Amino acid sequence: MNLSRVGLLTLVCRIIAWGFVLAALGWVIASYDSLPDVIRLTRWKSAEKSWLIALRVPLINLFSLGLIEVLGRSVARLKIPGAAQLITPVLLLTVGVKGVVEGWELVHLPNRHFAAVMVLGLTVLAGVLVASRCAESLLKNGNVGKLKLTGVELFLVTLFVAGIILLNVPLVTQSQ
Repeated sequence: MNLSRVGLLTLVCRIIAWGFVLAALGWVIASYDSLPDVIRLTRWKSAEKSWLIALRVPLINLFSLGLIEVLGRSVARLKIPGAAQLITPVLLLTVGVKGVVEGWELVHLPNRHFAAVMVLGLTVLAGVLVASRCAESLLKNGNVGKLKLTGVELFLVTLFVAGIILLNVPLVTQSQ
């Protein structure tokens, strides 16, 4: 595949993904007052409404996009021909669609919509399967060992992963 086409595809997916995730974040912020007093964290746990609880999932999606962007730079530097260059746009688009569906679900609480759950599940499943298929050329010939992060990229990866972990603390500490 021509790298300029991959670059254009990545740019389009990047714009869509960041637009969706930032729109979902803004939507939740704008709808905060209308959210129920208790927000479900999982099917089994709920927590009292707070800004942290309300923004937890949109922020996780934002950090996930940042993580994909940083790790995608390392993959792009390898210039592996084939589908490996498609991992980043596929994952960006997956998180973007996931983010907008989760944002929609959050602002429509306490109602649960089966269609939204199905779209969410199918989006994540398809994104992971396609990205896994694209990663085959990355996994061959020791290419994974050639992935190198700069100091700034390593710092950002650490920051994004730490943020995702910290935003999941309410899952462990909150219950109702």
